[in-house]
Amino acid sequence: MRIANFTAFVLALVIYNVGVSQTGPGGVGTNDGSSNLEFWYMAQGESYANGALVNSVTDHSGNSRTLGAAGAERPTYTSATIGANNLPSFLFALNNELESAYVGNSNENMSFGMAMSYNNDGNLNVALQHGGRNTIGVSSSHIFTDFVGGSNHTSSTTATPTWTYHSKTLANSGANRLKYYMDNTNTDNFTHNIENRTSNTWIGGHGTGGGTGWNGSIAEVYKFSRILNTAEQIIIANYLSAKYSISITSADIYNEDDAGSGNYDYDVAGIGQAIDGSNHTDSRGTGIIRFLNPSNLQNDEFFFWGHDNGVLAAGESTDVPGSVQSRLTRVWRISERNTANTANVNVGRLDMRWDLTGLGAVSASDLRLLIDTDNDGTFADETPIAGATAFGGNVYEFAGVPGGAAGLRNNRRITLGTINSFQTPLPIDLISFTASPIDNKHVKINWQTVSEIQNDFFTVEKSKDGINWEIVEILNGAENSSIIRDYSVIDKNPHLGISYYHLKQTDIDGKHEYTQIISVNIVEKHNIKIFPNPTKNQITIIGNLTLIPDINIYNSLGQNVTALTEQVGNTGQQLVINLSKLNSGIYYIKTETKTTKVYKN
Repeated sequence: MRIANFTAFVLALVIYNVGVSQTGPGGVGTNDGSSNLEFWYMAQGESYANGALVNSVTDHSGNSRTLGAAGAERPTYTSATIGANNLPSFLFALNNELESAYVGNSNENMSFGMAMSYNNDGNLNVALQHGGRNTIGVSSSHIFTDFVGGSNHTSSTTATPTWTYHSKTLANSGANRLKYYMDNTNTDNFTHNIENRTSNTWIGGHGTGGGTGWNGSIAEVYKFSRILNTAEQIIIANYLSAKYSISITSADIYNEDDAGSGNYDYDVAGIGQAIDGSNHTDSRGTGIIRFLNPSNLQNDEFFFWGHDNGVLAAGESTDVPGSVQSRLTRVWRISERNTANTANVNVGRLDMRWDLTGLGAVSASDLRLLIDTDNDGTFADETPIAGATAFGGNVYEFAGVPGGAAGLRNNRRITLGTINSFQTPLPIDLISFTASPIDNKHVKINWQTVSEIQNDFFTVEKSKDGINWEIVEILNGAENSSIIRDYSVIDKNPHLGISYYHLKQTDIDGKHEYTQIISVNIVEKHNIKIFPNPTKNQITIIGNLTLIPDINIYNSLGQNVTALTEQVGNTGQQLVINLSKLNSGIYYIKTETKTTKVYKN
């Protein structure tokens, strides 16, 4: 059984490669350690709770160069960053950093970049320090900068508190060896004497503890130990632009991420050939579709694709051609354009490979490629394309898929269907996972599966801090199922305040996966505060205002004098009661669970 990626905050990196499948950022480089992608870090996919201190970050390059931090140096995890397409990020103060033991080779060529946002408080220095020493001291000019061995160089571009894509290429020879880019536009060129790097890599970058560093958020950062060609730089820029809703200022080709096109923001990847003739002709990225071998790729032609984050299951049985029983709910969309977005681009025929790992039993003869050729948003009126072949390792190929009017083309939608939902169900099981309070006492946890394969049991776990977990309940799974099933658990002892929950699913063979973390806030009923006390004419009550209708006021003789008082202000967060009609003395403010003595002068 495989837990689905069913929210915008979870990225499932499928790491199986066929040949040299390009599974790096935007489909450039690989994530198995075999390419020049030296490190690749992102907040997405990390399992920290919102506001938690970050101890380590996974390296997605395949080189296992984990970032770590301890004590006060740890940055903070932010689960939903406004302005970054509601994706998580790491928030750094000036003395925060994440460190890797990785040291680059001396005199190496390199390309690196990051998606980041600056907190405009008057301090900005190093965002990435790759070896060497830290000598920069800028504090008030808000200049974007980073550090790559030797001495620092700063950009003349002023930082703004918005999400941007920042990248550099660094060659070990040539007149303009260091090129600096903001949002994919070359803004500064430097000469740079590369020195041997004798120290580690820092993200956040105050390095040796000199007090300077990045003051803002970083969502994703990568480094290649070679110069990326122009086509590769354009592809990565469009990938990050779509993912983090960053407005790139040069070669913004992929436009299916726009709201008017349906927000196909997810797992964007691309192939193409730049004006200078450099190209990238094989790409998969972080998704399950790989395009390669374009038959007619020319200068300044690019082909991008991304999806709408629909459920990766064949749950759609209505919008399908007559011979197709069901199709994936998830839909992809294509941008086939040039850098000026003016030409009628046709990169020719393409080989398309689908990695269906985790989607159950598959017979290649059951698969059908669906292309919305009339671009009306429906597939029911289309002619399914057969001919898929098993390529090995759960990968299935449609070879030589035509472009142009008959097939793959700019703005068109694509998806995958099956003509036999029993033999090739294309399942993925978990389609929802929620938690909600019951009467401010208990928490009900619900989840729903659309199918289960070799599923042994579920474990509901909770945490007070998002780090240390305890078992709430264990429920048996259905083992194998092809129908929608509903599950629920009641946590009768949630933590006061915020409780975090996640679901652990365990297969019969012992393998397990976790969902994303969700949270529920249980307000403490006894936490009623009344002030001022003593009072003269009125009191203010704050706390659990669901108890306000049950509040009664008694005098020292036990008589209910609530009718002599008046509620003069109720903001939903606090209540003001006028006591001016009451005589001086002692009064008791009673709620369902608590009595507070108040002195009136």
